Amino acid sequence: MNFNYSQPSFYHFSEDSTELAKFVLSEHVFKDSILLDALSGCGIIGIEVVLEAREKIKELYFIDKNPSWRVYIESNMASFLPDRDYHVFYEDYLNWKSQKKFSLIVSNPPYYFSEQFRQSPDHERRMARSWRVADAQAFLQVSKSLLTAQGELYLVLPQKVLNCYSFEQAGLQVVKSKVINGGKVFLRCHHL
Repeated sequence: MNFNYSQPSFYHFSEDSTELAKFVLSEHVFKDSILLDALSGCGIIGIEVVLEAREKIKELYFIDKNPSWRVYIESNMASFLPDRDYHVFYEDYLNWKSQKKFSLIVSNPPYYFSEQFRQSPDHERRMARSWRVADAQAFLQVSKSLLTAQGELYLVLPQKVLNCYSFEQAGLQVVKSKVINGGKVFLRCHHL
């Protein structure tokens, strides 16, 4: 796993992203996978998965609503996967209408809910780290709609916010969870 990623000064990725990539690599059965790194930030999870899975990933996509992440994704792709084709969308994932279906979606969504925690005064940091409780459920519903019939969603969440996510209501089933130090949970989900 690499730790020399290009990233903004206001936000540094944590080991959660690289550990999630390791969890995906240990669990997912790769076969011409179409990978979406949702809420991708600077693209660390998707890049880490592709670095190990290589040719087993047929297509690579990133989506984040903040276009200022562009320079970081481009720099990281140039540094770590220079010959790899990829697609980036700068749109709100919660409202994204894609005809494309994905066999693998990975995400490290915001951990803080605007209704429950004090918000950062920095707009960029606030966008990267927090959202509304309703967004958590919308995230699951959008992810389910973007998965192929056999597709899987992998994400990392703090244990303390798991109750804000209703997987079954979104039509998803958690098939494996793994608790790590610091109270974070890695989740592997697929259609009910």
